[in-house]
Amino acid sequence: MKKSKLRIAAFGIRNLPPSDGSAGSESFGEELYTRLKQRGHEIVVYCRKYLGEHKKYPKTYKNLTLYYMPTIRKRGFDTLIHSFFCTLHIIFFNTSEIIHIHNPGNSIWVPFLRLFGKKCFISMDGIDWHRKRWRIYARIYLKATNYLALWVSNKVIVDNIFVQRYCLKKFGVKLDYIPYGANIKKITTHEILEKLNLKKNKYILFVGRFIKEKGVHYLIKGFEKLDTDFNLVLVGDDFFDKNWVNKLKSTKDIRIIFTGFMYGRHVDELMQNCYLYVQPSDVEGLAPVILRVMGFGKCVLSSDILENRFLVENNGYLFKRGNTESLASVLKMLLEDEEKVKQKGKSSQEFVKNNFSWDKVTEQWISCFF
Repeated sequence: MKKSKLRIAAFGIRNLPPSDGSAGSESFGEELYTRLKQRGHEIVVYCRKYLGEHKKYPKTYKNLTLYYMPTIRKRGFDTLIHSFFCTLHIIFFNTSEIIHIHNPGNSIWVPFLRLFGKKCFISMDGIDWHRKRWRIYARIYLKATNYLALWVSNKVIVDNIFVQRYCLKKFGVKLDYIPYGANIKKITTHEILEKLNLKKNKYILFVGRFIKEKGVHYLIKGFEKLDTDFNLVLVGDDFFDKNWVNKLKSTKDIRIIFTGFMYGRHVDELMQNCYLYVQPSDVEGLAPVILRVMGFGKCVLSSDILENRFLVENNGYLFKRGNTESLASVLKMLLEDEEKVKQKGKSSQEFVKNNFSWDKVTEQWISCFF
C-alpha cells in the first residue's frame, strides 16, 4: 500500500448525505470522508437501501463514491444485515484496502475481512451494552462484540477519554483516542425561522433522535414548569419506537415545537439563532451535536454525565442527570441572565476552535490508518 494514497471503505452509518434517521455518525462521516477525499484518498461509503423503498439513490456525494446495500427497518437487525452485505461487496469487488467500521456490533464481520487481507478500524463512541433501549439479548450481543472488536480489529478508536479509560481498566487494552471535530460557522439566513414562526434568540433548542437515552422527556417536563414566552424547538424523530415519540408529542404545551427530522442548512440556522442549546442525555459518547452548536458560539446546558462534562463544564452549564427540577431551575436562571449565556457562548466557541479542529482530526485519522 502506497503511503501517498489510501483506499478506504466505510460502513455502519446510515446514509450520506444525512437523511431521516441519521445521527452524529453521519455528520462525522461527512466531515471526515470529504476531507480525506480532498487529500487525494479514495473513499467508498456504504449506505442503506431499505426493502420496500422505491427512490433514486445518488451514486456520489461531494466526490465520495456511494454504494447501497439492502436491509430492513428493524432496530438492531437494520445495522447487522446491512453490514453483512457490505462485507460481501468489499470482499468480492475489492473496493478498498482499509475498512472503517462504525459500531463494534459490526465486529463479527471483521475476521472475514481480515482473512482477505483487509485492515479494519472500528469506531466506538460509547459502551453500547449500557444503553437502556436494548433488550437483554441485544446487550449480551453488544457486550460480546465489543470484546471481539478489541481482539480481531487492527485498531479500535474511541471519541472520548472515558471509554478509553474504561477499556484500559476492564480489558487492559489502551485504545486510540481521536475526538470528533467542530466547525466555526456563521449563518446569515433565517428561512427556517420564518417557516416555523420563530424569533431569533427567543427559543431553546434540542437536535437528535427521540430515543429514551437522549432525555428529551426530561427537557419537555422541565420546560413545562417554566413561565416564559420562549419556545422549545425539538428537532428529530425515531423510526423504531413510535409509541415513545407519540408520548413525547402528547404535551399540551403550545410553546413546544416538533420539527421532525431535519438536516443541513436548516439545522445550522436553528443553531445559529437559538438562545441556548440543551443536551439532556443519560448516555453519550463525545456528542458531536454539542461540538457543532459550540462552533456557532452558543451556550450549552447539558446533563452532568462525564462525557458531557468534558465539553460543557467550563464552557456552559450542567444539571443533574434525569432530574427535571434541576433542569428547570438552571433553565430559569439562564433565561433571566442573557449576559451569562452570551459569555459562555463565546468561551465555548474558543474552546472548540482550539481543541477540535476537523483538519487536525483528519490528520490524526490518516496517521491511524497508516
